[in-house]
Amino acid sequence: MQEYPYKTISCNGRIVLIDDIVQAKVRGESNFENSLFTFMHQWINNKQQFILSTSGSTGPPKSITVTREQMLTSADLTAQALNLSNGQTALICLNAEYIAGKMMIVRSLRSGLKIIAVDPSSNPLEHVHEQIDFTAMVPLQVHELIRTHHHTFHNIRTVIVGGGNMATEDIAHISALPCRFYATYGMTETVSHVALRRLNGPDAPGYYTALPGISFTSDGRGCLVINWPAFEKPVITNDLVELLDRQRFIWMGRWDNIINSGGHKIIPERVENTIAELLERRHLNMRFFITSIPDPRLGNKVVLIMECERIDQINNDLIIALKSSLQAFEVPKAILSCACFVETQTGKINRNATLELAISNNRSPE
Repeated sequence: MQEYPYKTISCNGRIVLIDDIVQAKVRGESNFENSLFTFMHQWINNKQQFILSTSGSTGPPKSITVTREQMLTSADLTAQALNLSNGQTALICLNAEYIAGKMMIVRSLRSGLKIIAVDPSSNPLEHVHEQIDFTAMVPLQVHELIRTHHHTFHNIRTVIVGGGNMATEDIAHISALPCRFYATYGMTETVSHVALRRLNGPDAPGYYTALPGISFTSDGRGCLVINWPAFEKPVITNDLVELLDRQRFIWMGRWDNIINSGGHKIIPERVENTIAELLERRHLNMRFFITSIPDPRLGNKVVLIMECERIDQINNDLIIALKSSLQAFEVPKAILSCACFVETQTGKINRNATLELAISNNRSPE
């Protein structure tokens, strides 16, 4: 690794010496700081392999091993795609226990970015007054900042957003901001993102573009296959895509989320896009997702899970609109409420656990 050009980092408003991190002389004042200092210590001391845990959003979490070389290659590709360079400033506000936070550290050290680190929160910019060139956030952080500190994005050049899809309403809010927003496509198994999609500005497309050196194909199911020399063999995903060419694709949904109902194959993410628009028009700001439960007649019936205290909080007009906006076989046959969605450790919705909780609430009007 090339020598990092700075002798210190900023961590939650205080200055920390790189040498103290290297020699393990500094102790964190929070779990975030502990994970930050631990990984930086390991990385700067040339650790070659890292055991990571997958998110657990689509199945049980599992441990995988990634190499230092794979992480360096990923960091270089991101730097090339986003023009990251020595002397710029990076804000790290994601937990370094997971790949997203770890890769922000690797990119910063590799490209010589000045590090400002703050505990993950809904407003990571609350005590940050410097100009930020590059940061990574989850959709919730962007959502909260849009509503409470919209002006702070004027002090950021580039934001990559991962860990879930941004709401349609939030994308509309960022459309005129000078800050560049990119959705990321990737996973722990691919050492963070392998593709980016610009979310705002006049050249914002509806598709993802591969990072340099990466190409895509699809398998017999129509799921994305990632081809990258950093891996010994292609990575076969469960993500349904419309493949535009070997460098571009439109994400459609998850193969393992497909619902077979009454002879119809339903992609929940498509239905969710329509519901998101209906909620936005009615100013209903709540999380939701589409899933299914067994049904003796249909095999499986479509169910809408909404994050709210009571079903009667749902606008009756919305239920009518669902029937007129969706195809008959896509219309939810039941609506379940759940006061608080179950999340994975990385903040993604755990659909299976949330469904079980919603069913236990026993409130499912037809």
